[in-house]
Amino acid sequence: TGNPTARETALMAARTMLKRFHPVPGIFQAWGSMDDPQQRGRTIVDCMMNLPLLYWASQVTDDPVFFESAGRHANQTADNFIRPDATTFHTFYFDTQTGTPRYGQTHQGYSDDSCWARGQAWAIYGFVLSYRYTRNPLFLQSSQRVADYFLAHLPKDKVAYWDLVFTDGSAEERDSSASAIAACG
Repeated sequence: TGNPTARETALMAARTMLKRFHPVPGIFQAWGSMDDPQQRGRTIVDCMMNLPLLYWASQVTDDPVFFESAGRHANQTADNFIRPDATTFHTFYFDTQTGTPRYGQTHQGYSDDSCWARGQAWAIYGFVLSYRYTRNPLFLQSSQRVADYFLAHLPKDKVAYWDLVFTDGSAEERDSSASAIAACG
């Protein structure tokens, strides 16, 4: 809009987000206090949707720290959240001292080894957005892989169940938001 107040507010949000960045593993901690041992080094697939704010902040300030942090987080998500079968973890833990990936699990999905539909959709859309800003082919390939899985596991009417482990005939709830997010991606 060109509104200077809006610009400064958005930059304040980007600077606040940088305070949640763990530089050793290269991830943004999603939840909890940065020194809470239960939450330290935990990130979620939903964070992919926050990265455009940082790419934008880098463009308008000429400060590469925003861009580099966002890109590192997207790389870690691509390398660690996507399982061999192209499903995604909802949440993943990293050791903040060594940077070592620890383990993935779910907080929203049916089980730790199932595929929460909305998380899969966040990955589809989030990787496309990171590709748009970086042109890193890893991000486009990651989006395509998780999108292929998502599409292959939709019921006939194309409205996802809340977890992609469920199929036609299931009495489980639908998640139209997941389908809409995936369509945007």
